[in-house]
Amino acid sequence: MFRSWINRYRQWRFERHTINTLRSLDDHRLADVGTFRDSIELFVAERLRPDTSKGQSV
Repeated sequence: MFRSWINRYRQWRFERHTINTLRSLDDHRLADVGTFRDSIELFVAERLRPDTSKGQSV
């Protein structure tokens, strides 16, 4: 149970770091990556969170 909490915390911290890094980029670089400033959080969530709809476990 404790290990699962640690893993969720680490995942959250990695997501926050990624979001902050993307926010530091200019709009041109964000477009190169494939996102816009107002959708950075969604962009990160779609790419970093495991896809549970396919029944795969990570």
